[in-house]
Amino acid sequence: MELSRITLYPATQGAETAYYKGGNPDGGALIIAEGETVDFTTFFGALNAQLLLEKTTVRLLTLRLFFDGKAKVTISRYLPSEKPAKQREKEFISYDLCSGEASGEYRAEAEVYGGGIIGFRITALETVTFYGGVWECDDSCIRNSVNLGVILTAGSGDDIEQSAVLFARLKNEISGLDAYVIDRSSLLTDKALPDGIKLVPCRDLGDCGALTRGLIECLADRKSHFLVMRGTSSFDSNSIGRIVALLSVLCPEYANCAITGASFDTSAPVSVCSNGECYDGVIPRRLKKGADVSTIGGLLYASEKGEANYSDIDFYTAPMSAVKSAGLPLPLFNYSAEWGRRMNEYAPLLTTIGVGVWKANREEKGSQYYLYRNAFISYAVGGGKSSRPLRKALKKAHRKWALTDSEKFDYVVDGVEDYLGGVDYLMALSAEKLHKEIFASPRKNRKYFSATFKRWGLRFRLRKAKKLNKKYRLASPELASMKNWFIRLGLPLEET
Repeated sequence: MELSRITLYPATQGAETAYYKGGNPDGGALIIAEGETVDFTTFFGALNAQLLLEKTTVRLLTLRLFFDGKAKVTISRYLPSEKPAKQREKEFISYDLCSGEASGEYRAEAEVYGGGIIGFRITALETVTFYGGVWECDDSCIRNSVNLGVILTAGSGDDIEQSAVLFARLKNEISGLDAYVIDRSSLLTDKALPDGIKLVPCRDLGDCGALTRGLIECLADRKSHFLVMRGTSSFDSNSIGRIVALLSVLCPEYANCAITGASFDTSAPVSVCSNGECYDGVIPRRLKKGADVSTIGGLLYASEKGEANYSDIDFYTAPMSAVKSAGLPLPLFNYSAEWGRRMNEYAPLLTTIGVGVWKANREEKGSQYYLYRNAFISYAVGGGKSSRPLRKALKKAHRKWALTDSEKFDYVVDGVEDYLGGVDYLMALSAEKLHKEIFASPRKNRKYFSATFKRWGLRFRLRKAKKLNKKYRLASPELASMKNWFIRLGLPLEET
């Protein structure tokens, strides 16, 4: 069974060192000069043996490589030290597992026992043309049947044709895979998409609405798992095969796990934006941010187990059984940690290397409104009682933006005020109309002293948030119910 295909086609410009280090790409192959060594201990070339050892049935790996010429191949294991990472890089030790010379094709085995990361190097003994390879395991490792539904969210002005074409090809390679383009713009037509990709029109209820509409499709088609991603992201198509393979070999006790990949910034293609998120207070945190996966120390830091307890929807897959248990997201327009944390109770999150997407790391105007409003509501729904964390989060926002970027703090104020408006106010809002108003401007522009007085006023009102939080908590099952979403999405209620 194929676990991970080793390819030479970076999904975005500048990401070559996430695939290989050295050599000279030429027409889909890699030319390695005599005496040169190319290292494939990379984000898309190595395997996380620690994850395989702890969570899967895989115990023996097979590496197969294809090339013209004569080369020496060395497979090595890299183990992180127990010391904390410095500047987002782990110290490590390494040792060779095996080494051999071959002409034209190479095959070797390596055990996952010992953990760490397993990678390989190719040293050309004469000029070598390398075509790629594959990490494999025995078919007897397969324990789970995977029937994946891919949810691609598309907003106004988004160009998703390239992603749709990739998934049309993947449908022929991966059994049971279906892709749904959730069109929030109402501008796409079936003719704009390749055959086999389902277009699903959807009211513009933000990421939450698009995600929920896709989940409804996956439920109707009896998918075993869903994968949600933004249709405009650039992604390595082999990531989908790696996800399906990993889900297939998970041990029975871990078969309910969710998986997320790393997101990268297109302007810094080998620097991690996040590899899992952590919600341990009010404002969530991105993890592994800044890790440079072109170095082995950075790769080990990005792949180590961390505090991740939810994932953004840049690249997130989980079993549909967890959706049935956790329920649907709250109608908060922009995605929030609340649903991710709820899902984590039924589908614990795994992070892995070899799975990643690239996106333009630009900040949407008004994003602070959604960040703080949704975070405060998530805190309330998650059982938060004390108002102290909320007041602390507001104080940090004031320190961060009141002097340097007053518009951002004005958006924070609007978000906190709408949270204080309560459940009835939230239910009565027109999400589409509100989003247009937010994108236009904050409700009021304040200078520093005005913003400071406003913060103190909100701080006083937040002291009485205990009863408000209880109301949010009691109302959340109805807000996230299938019936409420069908009404919001304009779907016939008989479909529920």
